[in-house]
Amino acid sequence: MKIDFIGLEMITFHDLPLKNLSIQLEPFPKVEMNVSEYDEEIEDYIERTIIFKELAHLNPQTLKIEDYKDVEITAFDYRLEGELFVGKIVGLTGFGKPSFEIDLSCRTVEII
Repeated sequence: MKIDFIGLEMITFHDLPLKNLSIQLEPFPKVEMNVSEYDEEIEDYIERTIIFKELAHLNPQTLKIEDYKDVEITAFDYRLEGELFVGKIVGLTGFGKPSFEIDLSCRTVEII
């Protein structure tokens, strides 16, 4: 089990631009998110990739987002339950467009 809690704690999951989200079910289930976090010190965005591997639960198993131009993560609540990382990601797909939620649990969380 490898979970980068310190890296997650350093990311502000509110109004966080989501550049891409991919869900892979085979051969090794994982969810990969590319986000752009604004860094006030350098006054620019830092691209980060968050990878959830060794999935135990994922709902929904597909998410169709046509254009990521206005997509953002508004909340990400997570906790540890035994050896499982459990999280709920809430996002918006743009003004007047539907929101989405992803519930997942996994054994590995990496930040690149």
